[in-house]
Amino acid sequence: MGNDLVAINYELIDSAILEYTNYIEKLKMIFQRVNDLMSSTKESYVGENAELLRRKYSAFSRNYNVVIQNVSSYIEELKIVKSNYFELSNNLSHKIGVDAVSVTGDYSRYQEIQ
Repeated sequence: MGNDLVAINYELIDSAILEYTNYIEKLKMIFQRVNDLMSSTKESYVGENAELLRRKYSAFSRNYNVVIQNVSSYIEELKIVKSNYFELSNNLSHKIGVDAVSVTGDYSRYQEIQ
């Protein structure tokens, strides 16, 4: 129980990063299309209810950036996980090598480990 194996799949993380990046681009396109549609209603939909609709939409659309930022934060977190795992893995490999040299007394390989 004390020696749980921990590993990550770099390819899956890279794939998820790409997927989230694609989602951001798709979301931006959708948000822009909706913005364009709402803007086009100014000419054909007039009156008090039309203005109310556009005000409500304007308030709602301010959340678009929050959505994009949230998805972007997933990308950044995945990059951090990948980077931290890589760094910890390298540090552990180095420590194992140094420990092996100290146990075996074979200092000729110490330069290779550095």
